[in-house]
Amino acid sequence: MRGLLVGEYVAQEVLLVERDPIYQEIIGSILRKGGYSYDLVPNAGEGERMAREKPYILAVVDIDELKKNLKLARLLRKDQGIPVILTTSEDVDGDLDLLMQHKLYLTLHKPFKSRELLRVMEMVLHPDEKKWFGIENYLEDIIKLSRVEIKNSFQIRATIKQIFQDASSWGYEFQMKNEMDLVWQEILTNALYHSHGYSQYKEKRLAIELPEPYKVVVRYGCNENQFAVSVRDFCGTLTPEKIFDTLKTSLEQHKLLERSLVTGEDVTHQILDRGRGIDLIRRLTGEYYFVIKPGQSTEVIIIYEKSYEKDDPFSSIKILELV
Repeated sequence: MRGLLVGEYVAQEVLLVERDPIYQEIIGSILRKGGYSYDLVPNAGEGERMAREKPYILAVVDIDELKKNLKLARLLRKDQGIPVILTTSEDVDGDLDLLMQHKLYLTLHKPFKSRELLRVMEMVLHPDEKKWFGIENYLEDIIKLSRVEIKNSFQIRATIKQIFQDASSWGYEFQMKNEMDLVWQEILTNALYHSHGYSQYKEKRLAIELPEPYKVVVRYGCNENQFAVSVRDFCGTLTPEKIFDTLKTSLEQHKLLERSLVTGEDVTHQILDRGRGIDLIRRLTGEYYFVIKPGQSTEVIIIYEKSYEKDDPFSSIKILELV
């Protein structure tokens, strides 16, 4: 049984707030598999009562239940300061303000893999830069691993081409190459331009060369069943607030485009050429993480299954911030 000091007490259990009997059993089974004991309650009201009676190391809470009793969010995050992992079967685009207000940076979309929940739990319970940064912390039993340093704009396309070539030689032939290409293009461009203060150059589509000692490091590799890509800068300018603001901007622009299809209104002057990367990661990738050490480094890690196919419109939000 695991223990964690919370205030004056050693907490040893997880609080699970879940109404659906099927997911009660599924998540409970994952927690037991990971060696965690837990208390199960069907709603946030009961969750609040339990959290006031005893300390917990972490809470796994269905977002619909949390929205019915926001006192639980304030109690867990503000008063007790324990990690909260939200779960949902729906899109959370309408809940971004709520998530930001209560610093709820981890939302897993159901159904999720057991390793995904257990990995996030282990990381937030034991913050460690060496275990948070680095593709090897997310891809087990690596059999192939490559590294590329990017210093200028012209290297972006060449790097993406090289990743696809190596993936193919390693036995990974993806069906969604266009979507993956689009995501990698945005991530690399953001890491090169935005992270280093060259946003205006990107808007003007101007090439740049980073001065020494700045660089963007791309690592990619695979095991028998998964392929992963990580993109890391060494500035650490990305923040959870910027991520949520970007997602909100993207959501507003999606709504503008949908309205224009109905009304025929020209909204091109209102569409911004920024913020697409983060939204694309959520909508077009499977398992992914934003890892942030403020003022020092940011890494985006994306993991693809060998039979990768993004066939649902919803996605998780996973932001790990070392503070």
